Amino acid sequence: MSFKASDYTRFTDFRITSPAHGVVHVEVNRPKKVNSFAQQTWEQYREIFDQLNKTDTRAVVLSGVGKHFCSGLDIKTSLKSLVSMDHQSGELFIKEFQDCIASPLKSHIPVISVSHGVSYGLALDIVSATTIRLCTADVKFSIKEIDIGIMADIGSLQRLGYLVNNQSKLNELALTARDFGSEAAFDLGLVSNVFEDKKSAIDSAISLAIEISKKYAPAVVGTKKHLEMMTTNSDWCHHGLDSVAKDNAKLMSEDAYRDFITTFMKQMMSRKSKL
Repeated sequence: MSFKASDYTRFTDFRITSPAHGVVHVEVNRPKKVNSFAQQTWEQYREIFDQLNKTDTRAVVLSGVGKHFCSGLDIKTSLKSLVSMDHQSGELFIKEFQDCIASPLKSHIPVISVSHGVSYGLALDIVSATTIRLCTADVKFSIKEIDIGIMADIGSLQRLGYLVNNQSKLNELALTARDFGSEAAFDLGLVSNVFEDKKSAIDSAISLAIEISKKYAPAVVGTKKHLEMMTTNSDWCHHGLDSVAKDNAKLMSEDAYRDFITTFMKQMMSRKSKL
């Protein structure tokens, strides 16, 4: 089936275009929310890839509309839902969320992500499930989840260990939630190239996608499958995702955590009101 942009207009949290035959550009389109993900956003994300898998799309470029790629989870809406659930319901919710963000790994289509501006928390879960990772010089990464009292449970802790070359540094970043930029991301092996600005990064990603789209399709599909089978889509990754879903659901169902996050949200709203 041929790709038609008009088939994707119902995905209101994304902008989807085709810059070249066989290449699709998927952009997170919530700039007023700094491209944070609400439940509707991650559900649309999965639907988009499910639909693209049925088309003649040969490569995807992933980025965000505006200055920032993704500021992470829409805390106000999503975390409120999670902390109201019991342990079992929370675990099922997290696993469904994990499945949505893993869509590029379940797809036969290579996905080239371009991280730019703020790329916090969930942004790293998202890019850890993509095939090739690029970024801009101004990018700000952070494994942010520990700052809201939880473990990163959507893929970062399970996949980044396969993608970076310094486990000690990864541990440091995950345990402190410190920001790190493009130079550190390149040194870690998280990204393969750094670009001066967003335009040059997107242009390069599209050129790379076009190059891949011209290769023999079954060979591309098989190469992607077998690269990921031993790393970011391995049985150990799936085991880790199941484990962290159980642990985080238990943590968030406890009264102590609900007290912690209530205080955190009040402090966050207070800081916003002073800006």
